Amino acid sequence: MPRYEESIAWRWELVNDYKHMGSFAKVAKAHGTSKRVVKKWVERAKATSTVEDKFRCGRPRAKLFSKEAVEAIERGVEQQKCVPQITEDVKNATGIKSLHPETVRKHMKKWVGIPLTEKPKPQLTDAHVAARLEFATIHKYKVWENVVFTDCKVFWLAPKGRGRKPWVKWGDMAPYTLKKGRASRCMHMQA
Repeated sequence: MPRYEESIAWRWELVNDYKHMGSFAKVAKAHGTSKRVVKKWVERAKATSTVEDKFRCGRPRAKLFSKEAVEAIERGVEQQKCVPQITEDVKNATGIKSLHPETVRKHMKKWVGIPLTEKPKPQLTDAHVAARLEFATIHKYKVWENVVFTDCKVFWLAPKGRGRKPWVKWGDMAPYTLKKGRASRCMHMQA
């Protein structure tokens, strides 16, 4: 998903392209969106000189897209901190007094990455290891030219649930060993 800053930049592109092309339909076709979306942001730019989201009623949104908050969150992810610790870092960096860890958790799930959980032992038992080794020795001379492996996926052998959960940014490779020193195995398959 694009970050808020990228969304704002894309909206300004729509407005600038409309100034050059002069047609909602042409801009919509060039950007792969609808005429209604282009018209909305062009009219918003004319009326308010900005393409940012309007204020909504209710409690104001936490400023988690500010430069300080983004840096604090990224620093917390790199240091493998859990969400309550990252929340405290964001509070200290931005000066936000009341910020709930669940707000930060939802923001991180949507915009930053995925939580990892620890597991005391891998689910691959000795019997599984022996069976896989036997399969590999039987098929080691097989011609693998006609076999296609697809998908790029990281499988973590760790269950969901309670406990400390470090985070990994989208697109980054997950660490092999988590903070407490317990071994978690990672299988990485790529086409």
